[in-house]
Amino acid sequence: MVIRYRLAETQYQGEDALFSVDPEDGRVVISGLLDREDSTQHRLTLVAETDSSPALVTYRQLNILVLDANDNAPAFDSQTYEAVVSEAAEPHSRVTRVRASDPDFGTNGELRYFIQEDSASSSALFMVGERDGWISTRSSLDREDDSAGNVLLFC
Repeated sequence: MVIRYRLAETQYQGEDALFSVDPEDGRVVISGLLDREDSTQHRLTLVAETDSSPALVTYRQLNILVLDANDNAPAFDSQTYEAVVSEAAEPHSRVTRVRASDPDFGTNGELRYFIQEDSASSSALFMVGERDGWISTRSSLDREDDSAGNVLLFC
């Protein structure tokens, strides 16, 4: 008696199928590109069928969890952030908050903010909360010394 294997779901069949089954040995093969941001899991129903008459059939559920790859760059929610701060502001005064996001999952999607080191005058005047994105004054400000404190941020 010969046993043949196949997938029950039509969504996993055809040219763009993510999975295929070897009809002779039942081995499931990834035949497309998996992307966790598209789907975190796939539920396949495998069918095993004899060539007898009448055919004997059994079904088995296979759950596939897709792990995340760090394949997305973080992006700020805005191209530019602007804020006005008084030179009378105390050191450690909050100025504005920047936000970024990363669609990756878990630790791959965690962000840290920092001010670019080669903007020395800005990093002397301002600091950014590594986790929360709050821009704060580092010290007292003097408009006559620094009228436009531009800060270049990365996440």
